[in-house]
Amino acid sequence: MQGLRFRCHALAMLLGLPLAAAGAQEAPPQSPPPQQPQPTTMTPATPTTNQVQVPGFGDLDKAHRGYLDRSDIPKDVESLRDLRMHFNDADLNHDGLLTPDEYGAYTGPKAPGQAH
Repeated sequence: MQGLRFRCHALAMLLGLPLAAAGAQEAPPQSPPPQQPQPTTMTPATPTTNQVQVPGFGDLDKAHRGYLDRSDIPKDVESLRDLRMHFNDADLNHDGLLTPDEYGAYTGPKAPGQAH
């Protein structure tokens, strides 16, 4: 047993490991210190060069009808100017109303070079 201990100490010295005191039991491995939660910073979504922020469907459906007609699209919101001009193109089933899906399809992100 003594020879084995000597060999372990010699190996530990070669590897640069700390030596345990003679007769002392090995200390249990230490667990890493608890990590402090990192504060999360909320940043508002910003449009990229290919995207323009538009109001959500719910922001425009003030009467909570579940659809929009052309009069619900404000004239003074620059990002909705094309939608007002091409309302009939956005109205895929041509019923004179925009559903949330039709609104999202028209105002959602587009691939580069894709037109409405």
